[in-house]
Amino acid sequence: MARFLEALPKITAEYPNHRWLHLTLTVKNCAIRELRETIREMNVAWKRFMHLKAFKTAVLGYVRNVEVTRSLDGTAHPHMHVLLMVPASYFKKTHLYITHVEWRDMWRDSARLDYDPQVCVKAIKDTDTENEVREVMKYATKPEHLLEDADWLVEYIYQVHN
Repeated sequence: MARFLEALPKITAEYPNHRWLHLTLTVKNCAIRELRETIREMNVAWKRFMHLKAFKTAVLGYVRNVEVTRSLDGTAHPHMHVLLMVPASYFKKTHLYITHVEWRDMWRDSARLDYDPQVCVKAIKDTDTENEVREVMKYATKPEHLLEDADWLVEYIYQVHN
């Protein structure tokens, strides 16, 4: 996070008219013992996702992080937070702009899901960029979730190791 925040002024200077989007991509919760495989599948889906024509046309660069939260029923909820840099014209040119439904459909198809996943995309105000960087690049799981269930914690550590 520190390295990216340090690089941010240079990126902003090099691309003074860019805009940032915060994209959150989800899949259904999984059993904690299936977390490693689910994250692997999400990473494979991400590779397909970023090679889509609409993505390559609209996105100048990105920073991505996988976060895992613990659901009340003890399942794992892996999801991706992605900070996307797009040109200033993104919101004005129809060949660049990707609607919420299109983001969702692109993720569903890339992840080869048989359901419509929850996807959130929001534009970031210039004044909020550093806060969004912190949100995207924060810890991989919430500390309070690690303390709720010792067995879950042990399995989580095993699943995300390496």
